[in-house]
Amino acid sequence: MSKVGGSDSKNTLFCSFCGKSQHEVRILARRAAKGPRKKRTRPEPRQHTVADLARTRDRVAAAERRIDNDRRSNPNRGRAGLERAQLELSVIVSQLRLRVRDLLRVGAGPVLDAAVAPAMRRRPVLEWGFTQAMHVFGVNTPHAALAAAAQYRTRDVSARVTQDVLLCAGEEDHYVPLHQLYDQARWLTGARSVTTRVVTRLDQAQKPLPNRKSGAGVAHHLRMDRFDSGVE
Repeated sequence: MSKVGGSDSKNTLFCSFCGKSQHEVRILARRAAKGPRKKRTRPEPRQHTVADLARTRDRVAAAERRIDNDRRSNPNRGRAGLERAQLELSVIVSQLRLRVRDLLRVGAGPVLDAAVAPAMRRRPVLEWGFTQAMHVFGVNTPHAALAAAAQYRTRDVSARVTQDVLLCAGEEDHYVPLHQLYDQARWLTGARSVTTRVVTRLDQAQKPLPNRKSGAGVAHHLRMDRFDSGVE
């Protein structure tokens, strides 16, 4: 080491071999002691749960209520928050759908039942959905209901339909995702005509039908005069 002094700074030691200061030499020595730097890896994506799904759905519902309440004063208020919540919800739904398929494929039905049981207790609509599915398919567990439902697909037979078809869906249906309407419309390649109708809050479609047993109640909400023909 050699010493170099200056009028405006303290004396500094420099390595006579490499020309680096004493402080830089210490840093290099510490780095060498730690070994080679590890390659940075991306963190694993978060594994969402049924509870995450329930919370995100609550966020979407709350954002929709805020927009509905502010529609008169500021219709665009809260729109960004709603879009973020909807995007997060779609990510969670996609991830959970893949995990459910994996559990069913490896025969881990009891694990799936244990995962959905707390959510069913917290959310009556989820409990109703599984109870209804188990009744329809004649099974006793949620995983068996999901496995039975997975056996039913319209995609493979939709092209054989040749008559006129009317498809209806609710924009805020809590049981059937809206994308199924558009999927089914695309698969009806042999139909004479395909008419789609999405009922929204403008039709008061976010509420239960006032008269479920009456065809008049259904017709009132569908409002046949407002149908748009064809599929884009």
